[in-house]
Amino acid sequence: MNTNEEDREIDFLKRLTKLTQETGIEIRGCGCCGSPFLSPLTEKEHHERSKYIYEEKVCWIYPGSLEWGKNELREVAHRLGLYNFNVRDLHSKIWLEEITFIEAVEIMTNQAFLNKGITHSFHITKNFIKNGEIKQ
Repeated sequence: MNTNEEDREIDFLKRLTKLTQETGIEIRGCGCCGSPFLSPLTEKEHHERSKYIYEEKVCWIYPGSLEWGKNELREVAHRLGLYNFNVRDLHSKIWLEEITFIEAVEIMTNQAFLNKGITHSFHITKNFIKNGEIKQ
């Protein structure tokens, strides 16, 4: 996919997100055939930070949803330069309450340092993370 096509898809999803936020109606797809249908958002799904993402499929995500957690970890991995990092295992451990979100970020940060050839251990300070998000 070329950059122009990616930019158009991102623009489309941003506009679709805005429309969904304004109307409270999302476009879903049938689980077996993929046929689209309209569905009202629940109060939980209609959150100001909710949005559409496009991975293997277009998906409406909202805070607390399973896909939201994976997306948050993916964004942190990309900010750390870990573009091919598989966040599924870490997300599963968070979901099973084996580790916290901050511990998952620490694991990814240590991997980013290892990728840069820095082999001694690093720990994230409280100043590095605010409200579960990496500071810019």
